Amino acid sequence: MKKITKKQYYSLLEEARNIYRNQGNITEFLRETLDLSENSPEIIEIAYDLQAGSYVQHIKKNPSQNHAYCEEIAKHIEPFLEEDSLLEVGCGEATTTFGVIQNLIKKPSKIIGFDISFSRIQVAKSFWEESLKLYPFDIPLNIFVADLFHIPLRDNSVDLVYTSHSIEPNGGKELEALKSIFRIAKKRVLLFEPYFEGATVQGQARMSSHGYIKNLPTCIEQAGGILQNIIKIENTGNPLNPTYLFDIEITDSQTVKDSLFWVDPVTLFPLEQRNNYFYCPKSGLAYPILTGIPCLRPENSILATGLSAD
Repeated sequence: MKKITKKQYYSLLEEARNIYRNQGNITEFLRETLDLSENSPEIIEIAYDLQAGSYVQHIKKNPSQNHAYCEEIAKHIEPFLEEDSLLEVGCGEATTTFGVIQNLIKKPSKIIGFDISFSRIQVAKSFWEESLKLYPFDIPLNIFVADLFHIPLRDNSVDLVYTSHSIEPNGGKELEALKSIFRIAKKRVLLFEPYFEGATVQGQARMSSHGYIKNLPTCIEQAGGILQNIIKIENTGNPLNPTYLFDIEITDSQTVKDSLFWVDPVTLFPLEQRNNYFYCPKSGLAYPILTGIPCLRPENSILATGLSAD
């Protein structure tokens, strides 16, 4: 993929906002304007950041649809959950995260989620606090901003990892995305993602126009996962974008003492959480905490070797 500057990306933000308001295809516009064949992390960030708040609005208008989807996901997660840590990759506004936890009989000991978009994580934080007033449970939510390809968690640190259409926009980078997810998983990975090869001709055309993933079963095996099953999810909102469960066993993991252990997303060296920032003494990189939200993308890093003694 050719090198595009931040100025090139973010100078297109206003045009992208207008396209979103007119229900256009933001990712297609950005790819064509920047002459890219795949969705870059910046394109995905812009597309989803502009949508911040829309998912919460949608489930408030369609609560039964969201409940049915989350209930079905929870039924597939339940057999593998034994009061373990549970992570949703690309949690967005945490609408699925909360719905899944709400429907689980056995609750995880830790709930973790991250997304590339700060604005969506900010919405997630408010949505979670609001939802707990109606459906209380005593499990803290650990959410932060991060990049799917640079997850700031230690190897094999999360018992059960799942996605809900979050690998989706990373067409062409399926193998890289899967390797990154498998690195942090300890026991099981459950991907609730579109299945290009199982979609209709119209669905495949739509997926291609958005730059969605393809050949997921083959890529799972190439990334080192053991694909145990592929199951169609019945309660999906868009028949042109059907959800399938890809049930993956992780066999190469090693036992670690810490179920949640931060690492520097650039170097994967240990990362310390301090009062109002994160710091990696070995790399000298610091990461801000903005309105209580850790910002842990490589782009958020600040070289600050002088903080070592703090």
